[in-house]
Amino acid sequence: MTVNLNNQNYDLCNCINISFTPRQIISASNFLQIRFRTVRRSFETGQSSVHSRKNYSGYLLRYRFTKDFGFDSIESKALVKNGECNIYFNSTQYQNGYFTTPNYPGLYPRDLECHYFFIGLKNEKVQITFHTFDIEGVNQCGADTKSDYVELSNFQNRDRFYSRFCGVNKPGTIISDGGFFHVTFYSNNVFDGKGFQASFYFLNTSIYFI
Repeated sequence: MTVNLNNQNYDLCNCINISFTPRQIISASNFLQIRFRTVRRSFETGQSSVHSRKNYSGYLLRYRFTKDFGFDSIESKALVKNGECNIYFNSTQYQNGYFTTPNYPGLYPRDLECHYFFIGLKNEKVQITFHTFDIEGVNQCGADTKSDYVELSNFQNRDRFYSRFCGVNKPGTIISDGGFFHVTFYSNNVFDGKGFQASFYFLNTSIYFI
């Protein structure tokens, strides 16, 4: 069985392990196509050909139409337009919580850029901790390697103090320089992964930094 998402094919068949269950997937647009195809397999045994007569039960699929890649727009004020999502967390509303890649723990969509903005007060800092991390990529996560990646920044734009992160080596716990922090997630159109789950906490500097 093959799923077509944005002209990219995802093969959901595992012919070796018939009990294999595909991960949850989500489209990056308003279109998703599922194609189910069966074939008649033959096995050569000497001079004769034997056909497989085993019957399989097939699959049961559950689907759901969702907005903003499943983000809670009330909780995070998620804004999704043209393959880019901007998600805002303000300390005046939430002092701590979790954030994830779209569709976590299923495969994240391809060709997507998500920005997570953490906005605290002047006497606050932002603590970010990654609990799971599976971002498709290799080496330094550069464009030449066709890697997906996560970027961390104390600014609206890129912070050269931080390297890009990809693969399964998650960043350690990060504490921002001030009351603002910016996490960027980028995926290309080649491969995908499980993504990440992380937590955030706004720290009062008058209490935690004396």
